[in-house]
Amino acid sequence: MRKINGSVSLFAALIFLMVVSVIITTIKAARVKGAEVVVGCAASMALDSLFAGYDSELFSEFGVLLLDGRMGKKNVDKEEIAAQIGNYMSYNINSSKDLIFAGSTDLYGIIPTGVSIDKTVSPTDYGGLLWQDMVVEYEKYAKPIDLAADYLGIEGRKKESEAVNDICDSIVSCTETVLSINKDVRELVGYIDGVNCDSNGIDFSNITESGKYIKQFCPETVNMQSMNIDNIIIYTIVAHSAVDAGDKLDKILNNVLSGHYKTAQINLSEVRKLAKSSLECTDAVMTILDRIKYEQSSLNMGITALDSSIEKNSSLISADVMEGISEEMQNLKNYQEVMAEQVFDVAEVRNTIYFDNNLLQEIIDKIDEVDFGNSKEKIREQINSVRDLVSQMSFHGLHFDYGYLAKSEEDTAIMDSLMKFLDTGIVALVLPADAEVSSAAMAKAADMASNVCDYSNTDMLMQMAGTDIRFAKDVIYTEYVMDNFSNFMSDDADKSAKDGELNYQAEYILFGETSDIRNLTEAVLSIAAIRSGFNMLYLMTDTEKKDEAYALAVSIAGASGIEPLVRLVQFALLYLWAYAEGLADVKTMLAGGKVPLSKTEDTWKLSLENLLSHSIDGDEEKNSQGMTYEAFIRFLLYAEDDGKRAARTMDLVETYFMIRNDSSFRMKNMIYAVEATSAYQLNGLQNSYEYKAVYAY
Repeated sequence: MRKINGSVSLFAALIFLMVVSVIITTIKAARVKGAEVVVGCAASMALDSLFAGYDSELFSEFGVLLLDGRMGKKNVDKEEIAAQIGNYMSYNINSSKDLIFAGSTDLYGIIPTGVSIDKTVSPTDYGGLLWQDMVVEYEKYAKPIDLAADYLGIEGRKKESEAVNDICDSIVSCTETVLSINKDVRELVGYIDGVNCDSNGIDFSNITESGKYIKQFCPETVNMQSMNIDNIIIYTIVAHSAVDAGDKLDKILNNVLSGHYKTAQINLSEVRKLAKSSLECTDAVMTILDRIKYEQSSLNMGITALDSSIEKNSSLISADVMEGISEEMQNLKNYQEVMAEQVFDVAEVRNTIYFDNNLLQEIIDKIDEVDFGNSKEKIREQINSVRDLVSQMSFHGLHFDYGYLAKSEEDTAIMDSLMKFLDTGIVALVLPADAEVSSAAMAKAADMASNVCDYSNTDMLMQMAGTDIRFAKDVIYTEYVMDNFSNFMSDDADKSAKDGELNYQAEYILFGETSDIRNLTEAVLSIAAIRSGFNMLYLMTDTEKKDEAYALAVSIAGASGIEPLVRLVQFALLYLWAYAEGLADVKTMLAGGKVPLSKTEDTWKLSLENLLSHSIDGDEEKNSQGMTYEAFIRFLLYAEDDGKRAARTMDLVETYFMIRNDSSFRMKNMIYAVEATSAYQLNGLQNSYEYKAVYAY
């Protein structure tokens, strides 16, 4: 009997089915993966084709590759960009597209379903740092640059200069407060002792009375002791107008006792008038004392801030300069103590004045209560109550040492005059006689680069670059600006610009003002400030010039006999001298000359005599070495914030194109990078697929 066994055939069929399934799955996976590669290549080539349409004029003029994202519209048109990418992709996905004799050899069956733009990146994103990177890439190949030593050389000195400048500026500010306190104290003399005392003291050969004063209402016999005046000249002048209020009230009591009510009433009215006059003087003194209290508080805060600043910057400043700064700090700290000991104790005066002010008001109120229609006993009782209050009046603490209030040879107003001179008409002060200043200005639209730059995502880009890389970028970017944009010293600074375009463009990149004159003013002030720091470093080591300043300080404040005040005035004069020399340096540079980084006795230009006559013209000797105006502009550009520098550069680029051919040109519409998603399906499959592609210049 023959057996029929079908198990082997069934097993073979199952194996065949599994093999076929694996083959089909493998083929499908290969098809999906191959399609992804095809779509990826198509997307990459499409983006290449899209970005090949960069703005050629922008590249020709400024060396930067960017795509105009407007696509003929007013703003970035993502739909049109996506449509162009899709159109470019179709040529690579469909090999027979637009070909007449091509056959259908599509192995993948790719069906594009659309392209979307996920993100566009413009040069105004990341705080302008993308623009900076593009410029640096262009410039480093366009020009060999080897200026590191020049930048590093001034940068190290500039840090010391800035530290000294900041500290000196604060010391001078505190000195101005000291002089203001000094002036206020002198104003008190007139209200308290009755003689006029100018801001620079009393001229004892020509003393004038103030008219009314607190001590005019004297509670007892008028003499030097009761009036608390120990200068015989001052006492002699004011004593004739002082009134013994206590004696006056005693006489009024006698008038009442003898029944002369009318005479008593007239005399009491005179006492009230005198008390009222003194009360008004105490009100004025209280106002001045409140001002002094505020000034003293400001001085204390300034000294505290100075201590902190000196400690922070001490490592940057040389030992000999730091020694001079420490001396001035000690003078500031000693001033108030010496002032209280030698001239006028403000705290003690405050207590006495507040007491007398309230007491005078009570005296006036009590006088107003006196009713001469009452009985004799009642009137006597009321006048005695006034008499008791008057006896409590005190001039304790209201004392000036006139030995320290003598008139100085020079007025302290000389300081204000110098400061006003150095702060007014700066550009006219430093321009060469034959120089012409551009009056150009530009209209800055609200959507221009510096107004729309996004500074929120700059940290990551900054952290990715090391210190050495950032230094190199700063140097290269600076050279790009100097190569492509004009400044005050450029030969074509007043020729290349069109109406509405600035001539001093490097200065605009630094300061962002919309007119040439304002940008030039800021440049002059900035360079003068740097120069003044260098100059102050020298002055603090020049004994001869310090002696000159001290001699003038003595003539201004020496009559006070307060040595800390004299030293502070000396320091303020040195600082003004250093700043004026800085302006003289700028004047030399604007005339095309050079100024050495550090001054010496031979290269110092301005005499103190010239400064006092309001002139910054000094000895002018041509230097073959040193820094020019453009060298300082270079350094300021190098030190400027990356984002501001880049954004303002883009402003100028926008202005260039807006004026010449396209009023709607904006950097925010230019595209640096695109992220696009291409969606597609495969013929015969229900799944949908996506491919993300990114392109950046």
